[in-house]
Amino acid sequence: MKTLIIDCNAMCYRSLYSLPPDFSFGKHDTNIIFGFLKQIKKLAAEFETNKFFFCWDSKKSYRKLIYPDYKENRNKDPKVKERLKKAFPQFIELQEDVLPWMGFKNIYSQNGYEADDLIAYLAYRFPRDYVIVSGDEDLFQLLYDGPKIECMMYNHKRLTRAQDLRKHFGIEANDWARVKAIAGCNTDNVKGVEGVGDLKAIAYLTGVLPEGKIKSRIEASQDLIDFNLKLVALPYSGIQDISIDDPVGETFYRVEFMEVFREYGMASQLAENVFNEWCDLFYCQAGRAKQVKRV
Repeated sequence: MKTLIIDCNAMCYRSLYSLPPDFSFGKHDTNIIFGFLKQIKKLAAEFETNKFFFCWDSKKSYRKLIYPDYKENRNKDPKVKERLKKAFPQFIELQEDVLPWMGFKNIYSQNGYEADDLIAYLAYRFPRDYVIVSGDEDLFQLLYDGPKIECMMYNHKRLTRAQDLRKHFGIEANDWARVKAIAGCNTDNVKGVEGVGDLKAIAYLTGVLPEGKIKSRIEASQDLIDFNLKLVALPYSGIQDISIDDPVGETFYRVEFMEVFREYGMASQLAENVFNEWCDLFYCQAGRAKQVKRV
């Protein structure tokens, strides 16, 4: 059975932009919570698993200590900033209340680190059959395949495997960080070598980039590339070591799923056929866990 590692902030953003912002029930804004849980159910069915690791971004990143402009190009529109400000409490509610109440225990965050760093830590420290659920191509560097286990990536449309990088680009997954160090990453505001994108960076690394201005520019930019590698390589070697709890086994209970859906007004998830699907996917038992965290 595969274990899904969820890039949680990215999944929250998917929910934010797919459901109306005034989606609420009682005291709760629920558009993100509802959308997030619906995606979890869909993933559980698609990959036939109830094993999930949830990785969350810290509010602050150690990367900004060496590069203050890191991600400074994001969310400049005042309306977007206001919408995100209103949305973030649901991110916290999912992390601290909703998922633990449902019985999920492998929920990870650490001050100064992003979800990508924690995903990398889990993939390297606890190797197993993983599917990383994210659209962030920086995570390609974490893919691996072996005789018994594989780490692949799913962007909600298609799977990417280590063998796909070999087939399409002629590189190994662990070369991907250097590709991004050369080409830069617009999403994170990491400036690469001028005029060089991913394909030219790959051509350089595989030795097929012809002699000329671009190749000379890359060769003259080693200091920039080495600096960028500190930003894009996963996990970040920051101020302190990553220290998160080892993964643990989980047991899920029907009553706790039911209580969460009632608390957040998710009547559609309480319909008998849908609720039974949840219980079948997560092998929910009767009774109740000894300790349940309430909202």
